[in-house]
Amino acid sequence: MMLPGVTEAMLEPDFWIRRLRQSDEAHHMDRATCSDILWSDCRDLVHVPSIAATFLTNLDLDVFHRWLTLPEIDGRTLYNEHSQPLNETFWQTVTTNASFGKEQMYVRFGFAVRRADVRRWPTATCAFRTPEDREFDQFQETALHTFEPVIVLADSRDGQWHYAISQTYAGWVRSADIAIATWQDFLQYAQPERFVVVTRPGVCTQANPYDEAVSKRWIEMAAYLPIADAAEPSVGNQIRVGHTPILYPVRLPDGTLEVRTALISNRAGIHEGYLPFSPAWAIRSAFQLLTERYGWGDSFGNHDCSSLVMDVFRTMGVPLPRNAGAQEHASRHRVEIPPSAGVRERMRLLEGLGPGVPLYMPGHTMLYLGCVDHRHYVIHDFAGFLDDERGDEIFVPVNEVMVSTLDVKSSKGQTYLESLTGVLELFPSAVR
Repeated sequence: MMLPGVTEAMLEPDFWIRRLRQSDEAHHMDRATCSDILWSDCRDLVHVPSIAATFLTNLDLDVFHRWLTLPEIDGRTLYNEHSQPLNETFWQTVTTNASFGKEQMYVRFGFAVRRADVRRWPTATCAFRTPEDREFDQFQETALHTFEPVIVLADSRDGQWHYAISQTYAGWVRSADIAIATWQDFLQYAQPERFVVVTRPGVCTQANPYDEAVSKRWIEMAAYLPIADAAEPSVGNQIRVGHTPILYPVRLPDGTLEVRTALISNRAGIHEGYLPFSPAWAIRSAFQLLTERYGWGDSFGNHDCSSLVMDVFRTMGVPLPRNAGAQEHASRHRVEIPPSAGVRERMRLLEGLGPGVPLYMPGHTMLYLGCVDHRHYVIHDFAGFLDDERGDEIFVPVNEVMVSTLDVKSSKGQTYLESLTGVLELFPSAVR
């Protein structure tokens, strides 16, 4: 089944890239300028090495104060993965496990050794709004990328979880997913001189029968990994021709970091350094995730709408906040769409857009693709749409990354076009 107004040809990135005007690619703001503006404008982004260095300069725990507020207990009845309500005993146990004060804080620096879930509470128990739900875990916040730097502030009472700050989030991460590093190693690997970016899902290190810790390890799209020294001609008794040797983080039994060398095929989907900063590359990256199943808070090892857009721009070296609301207001380069704007006014605004810019509505974000036959198209990770073709509005679940028009209706009964609130101008000259 194809979505309304979408053809097979539209499911290829080149369909949209061929439609780019020359001016769409000739944007005025380069990657460095765009990143600097986002770092300076957005309170939801943290330059982890800088804040770590600030702490080491004055050893003041108040540097981290704004990340230390633990969540309140959800007043609704929530259900675990076995459809049982989370009772008072559960809440007492989980809040006790999460309890820490300034006296329990011990600042450490580390890296995620794999894609790692970030949780609202230090528990693997899921929390759903209905007994039937298995998708929208209210404790699931986001996920860390492999080799992503973090600052660890505290441990859970049971020792199984770290409370960690990343570039975009603070929350509970399994201790087994974090390796603690020395300051020298942290600074070296958090800001490597040479690195690869994983540019598509399904990338894996080569098999290594001599080192299981780095053998056939899946690495998710938008992860950054340092490039290893080129002195050795082989790794794991395999010649390096046709491969890039990368450094892979390993957690030792004592919880500390050891970095080992692994090979990734140059054909696997990696790029030395960031991808070029342009609308065409934004579109190419987004289409790498086409048909991926929706994952609330990065559940199932997948993306949701805002992490899709975040990772698209992360491959190009441009930092964005994790959540849609923060993304929309991340920069002074934003076009606001007032609620009073009518359909014609919204259409005129879209007609002036260049492809590749993020669009926003309450709780949702999309990547604009362009206009075909007076219909505007986006690629996004979305739940579904209301189909009124037969007169009655029936909700059609999509739950994946897909191309759609903006004139389909969301579950709230408004079209996506009517729901737009803003455009983030990451390619300023593309918005005319």
